[in-house]
Order: sequence, then C-alpha cells, then structure tokens
Amino acid sequence: MSGWSHTSAILDLLTGATYNSLEQAIVDWVNVVLACSFSAEINEIIFGGRLIALSITDGGIRPITVGYTLMRLAAKCANSHVIERRSQELQPLQLGAGVKGRVEAAVHAARRLVQDLPTDHAVVKLDFSNAFNCVRRDEILDAVAAKTPEIYCLVHAAYSCDPILVFGQHRLRSREGAQQGDPLGSVEFREAINPLLTDLLSEVKIGFTDDVTLAADIQTLDTDVNTIMSRSADTGLSLNIRKCEIITDDPSAISDTSVLSHFVKVSKQDMTLLGAPVLKGPSQDNTKLNTLKRLCNACHCCTPTMLWCC
Repeated sequence: MSGWSHTSAILDLLTGATYNSLEQAIVDWVNVVLACSFSAEINEIIFGGRLIALSITDGGIRPITVGYTLMRLAAKCANSHVIERRSQELQPLQLGAGVKGRVEAAVHAARRLVQDLPTDHAVVKLDFSNAFNCVRRDEILDAVAAKTPEIYCLVHAAYSCDPILVFGQHRLRSREGAQQGDPLGSVEFREAINPLLTDLLSEVKIGFTDDVTLAADIQTLDTDVNTIMSRSADTGLSLNIRKCEIITDDPSAISDTSVLSHFVKVSKQDMTLLGAPVLKGPSQDNTKLNTLKRLCNACHCCTPTMLWCC
C-alpha cells in the first residue's frame, strides 16, 4: 500500500463518522508511539514491515520497506512537525524535501553552473552504494538528538531494537541503515549526511537526499572525494565509483592517479541531474523519447509500431 493509500484508508474510516471514538483512539495511539511507551519486543514488530525487493537498472536490488499503517501515520506526524524548519535550515546544501520546486531549482542551478564552468573546474555527481540501508544508525541518532530532539525518542525506539521485516515466508532483522520507505527515513538520512557535506571544500554542494553534486576545481574535487571515502567507516556510506560521473571540458586535466580518473566521463550536453537533462542536446532528446515510450507502453491502446494513443 502506498503512503497515499494508507492515508486515504484512514480518512475513509473517519469521514461521516457519528462519533469521534475512532479518531480519539488513533490520536491516543500516535501519542503513545511518540512517547515510546512500548517494550523492545513490541517495538521489533511495530517498527518492522513488509519487505519488497525492486530490480534496478544496473541489475541490483533495491529493498523497500512498507511499514504498518498506524506506525507510518505516527512517523508522518513526527515528520510534519520538523520538516519545514529543518528544510529551511539545511538549505542551500540540501534540497531533498520540504522545498517547493526543489528539482527544478537544482536543475536550473546546474544549468547556470555548467554554462559558465571555468576551464580548470568540473562537476561531479556522486553515487552511494545502497545508501539508505548502509548509513550508520549511531550517526542518525546523534544528528537527530542535536537537531530535532523532539522526535529523538521515536527514532531511538526504532533503532534500539532490530525490527522484523517480512519477505514472503521469511523473517529478517533490520540492523543497519534508515528504512527506505519510512516517512522519517529521508529526514534521518539528511541529518546524518549533513555534517559530511558541511565539511567538504567544494564551492558548490547540492544534496538531494543521497544524490550529491559537487563543483569546484579538479584538485578540490579530488580532495573532497577522498574525504568522503576516508570517512566511510564513520558514516557507513561507500561511493559506487563505477556510477559516479564527472563533467568537464578538459578530461586530460585529471591525473591518472586521481580517484576522479575512475569516474564516468560525461560531456556537458549529455549531463542529466535527478533524471532531467541539464542542457539542450542529446540527453534532452533521449529523455523525451524515453518518456514517450514509457507512456506508450503503459497505454493498452498502443502497439509497438504506434507513437500515439487512442
């Protein structure tokens, strides 16, 4: 069930009710959860959920946890309480949530950046391996305690136990990372990664949850990437080098001994950010064509030879 379906189901139950007993019961439940009044044995269940394994384009698997409806409701209440304030405080380093037009803002900023990129500068797009499921929970707890202490009790209850995840007939224990699919997962991840982003030296730093884009001179970028790699044990985050990209006018300026030399080299015209083409060119044309193909494939009126729908 999607987050929208969860909310819709609860609203359907409450709409037109003659008495407010169910509404009051839900309010009481949320307050009990936020107060963390349950034992560790109960927390293992209510902070767990159904596990879904989604295939991703590189052949890997993305595990998504679908939490239980009433727990998701409590997490959404906690998220709505802190999201606006923390989103404002995390700007301009992070645009992951709570920022209107955040994708458009990031893409437009990247467009202006690459159009006027100095010859000795470059842009790198960093990809972390299974970021949500690998970020260290002690980093999450420390960051939440420092920045959003009002929800610390809830986050601590979730991560002081090993929640049970159900996958088919199997039962697994969640012992690492922020659950991808948890309404609080993005907040927790952004708080955990923010100290690292703050310490980087690049002139431009754009964080979109686990998608990080940096721009600076080649030497500074090399230093920042090495900083990220050296702090992997502290953060739990590891770069997926074969999926990281570097955009520069002069690839020959990158030393063979630099970690940047192992990044995928992408031209400005082919650069995309958050799935959107940055400049007019091949990437824009391919994005439009791929979008059209997906729409056609989703429409049962279409045949493989048609580029239109009834």
